[in-house]
Amino acid sequence: MQIEKRLSLDEAQKEILNMLPLDHPMSINEFKNTQMQSGSWQTIHKAISLIIEIQKHFLEENIVLDVKKERNRYILSTRLGNILSLPVEERVRYVRQKYFPQPMQEDVLLVELFRRNAITKEKAIQLKEDKITEKLLNQEKIDKINQKIFLTEEGMMVAKGLIKLYPELK
Repeated sequence: MQIEKRLSLDEAQKEILNMLPLDHPMSINEFKNTQMQSGSWQTIHKAISLIIEIQKHFLEENIVLDVKKERNRYILSTRLGNILSLPVEERVRYVRQKYFPQPMQEDVLLVELFRRNAITKEKAIQLKEDKITEKLLNQEKIDKINQKIFLTEEGMMVAKGLIKLYPELK
């Protein structure tokens, strides 16, 4: 009687990654019945779960893991992945957290003008001029007629983008 060597978690992960098909899904039992007969269902399940958790973490954080072998040791390093590879919602969340955690006063004013439908000369609203309105006038995001202010085409586009970036302003 020959005793079969049990498959370790390390070995199970390597086997799974090496035999993972791209063209069709596989169940744990299919893994077990093909090349991994020495692995228990629980070991294969743990290995797959660990791979999924690692992948999920790296995707959420937009991290790429690099492994280099130098002399007799492995060196691990991480770097940010390509932001363009992320889904749009994730890109917006990443950019907001990294560069624009809070809306500026100009952003709030542009969204408020958009919400009040001040998008044409006829729908312009009375607003006291200050540094913020002066800045937006200089940037041509708003325009003024008879002491009333409304959004320009550019201002409307910026306001729509701001609503996507800061949905709480809507």
